Amino acid sequence: MMSESPSARNSEISPDRQEQILYRTASICPRCAILDSKGIVQVEGVVIERNHRVYLRDTLYCSDSDFFKKTLKFSFELPGAEIPMKFRDIEDLNSRSQYNSQSTNSPFALELSLWEDSAFVSDDEIADRVRYFKTLYPPDRQFVLKVLGRLCDDMDVLNRKTLYVSSLLEGHPIILEASYERLSVIARMEDSVLLRASIFPAIKYYLKADDEKRCQEELTQLFSVLKGFSDMQLMVTLCVSRPYPDMSSLLRFLREQYGFIRIIVVSMESCEEIEKKLENGIPLNTIESHDVIELMSHIQKCTYNSLTTEDFHPVSLTSLMEPFLNIMGYGHYFIRPSPYCGYITCLVNTEKLFTSYPVTRLFDFEQIFEEMKPILPRLQDGKVGFYNANKLRKVFMRAQNANKGPLPDLYVYLTDKSKAAETRDFLQNLQFFVVHNNMDISSIDLVRRCNCALATHASGNNEKLIACCTGCL
Repeated sequence: MMSESPSARNSEISPDRQEQILYRTASICPRCAILDSKGIVQVEGVVIERNHRVYLRDTLYCSDSDFFKKTLKFSFELPGAEIPMKFRDIEDLNSRSQYNSQSTNSPFALELSLWEDSAFVSDDEIADRVRYFKTLYPPDRQFVLKVLGRLCDDMDVLNRKTLYVSSLLEGHPIILEASYERLSVIARMEDSVLLRASIFPAIKYYLKADDEKRCQEELTQLFSVLKGFSDMQLMVTLCVSRPYPDMSSLLRFLREQYGFIRIIVVSMESCEEIEKKLENGIPLNTIESHDVIELMSHIQKCTYNSLTTEDFHPVSLTSLMEPFLNIMGYGHYFIRPSPYCGYITCLVNTEKLFTSYPVTRLFDFEQIFEEMKPILPRLQDGKVGFYNANKLRKVFMRAQNANKGPLPDLYVYLTDKSKAAETRDFLQNLQFFVVHNNMDISSIDLVRRCNCALATHASGNNEKLIACCTGCL
């Protein structure tokens, strides 16, 4: 099931130019979509290394080719990764990748909007969509459902409908994503959906330069309300755009909230900048698309090097946790995102040794990933066995950073059920920091888009999935 990345095998040197073709894909014509109103026009896409940078066709895709090629090493070859040669539109493309109860690469999370076309989605429609979502997974697998409450105008109805969704999906975690104002209202309700142990709030904040102080003040007010709930855990997403805001104080504030804020996401928004430049006649090959290196370098500056670009690894690294979450009793999920979806680091917080310290500085996770890939399929039944246990322990021991001195036996905490209480205490204070490598309309990479870890139903069809990795299409 898991083998060498097709990207690595297809790497080649162009005989006509001094450049390396990293892999072939398909893309769309942004000028056709924006200026000529022709809709989705498919074009051949080639991801190329040139002068230590990476380009998708003529658009800058990543400003550091070494970093990008390192990303390729964190690839899995999964069923459904092939791109059809021709398609009519994005919905048509995604309908070719069908999932069912026998699938082995269904998305980790699905998205359900409760507000569409200026009205709430009916309960019958919600039930139909949830019913379809369940058919995409084997009976022993779970998924995370992300419920969107954006733009809705009645918090009582949003609360009631989220409770209804929860009743349809027992045993599945639900993330309720809404604005600061909406979450504040819902949190104060007597029958708040946030009282349910399986429902977790998520706030998405569009942060502009010079709005940093107001953002922190509003988040502080929301946190004071949410901390009234026992065992509350929160996800915070900061959507930024050029010119980047100064997030120094804000990121320090969020990292101090470990145990409460479980996930911090920083994402680039949006397509408007590129659309305006195209409309003004600026050539596409001179327009910078979303560059994750640029964003991570800004984060490094804002954290005074306590988080650096080297601390982040492709999110496909999280696939290593798939069998261990099952073994530890946290649920059995498909965790197989494209490595290009984003970059992640895990921040460790302990009483004595570490405070918001990247675990990627303690272990060589590139080595761990390579050595564990062939072992993972043998752990899917939730059992380790003596042979696999011995191999896993050696993997973790070899990957330790010797400069940090003796570290706890990580393998034991992942597999020994007698350590469950200690493991839960340790995990409770972990914090995940994700940099979302969001695509924009000038850099749609369909190899990557067809392996998005987050999907939703297609517009007008509750029984087809489309990827959620870009807001441009």
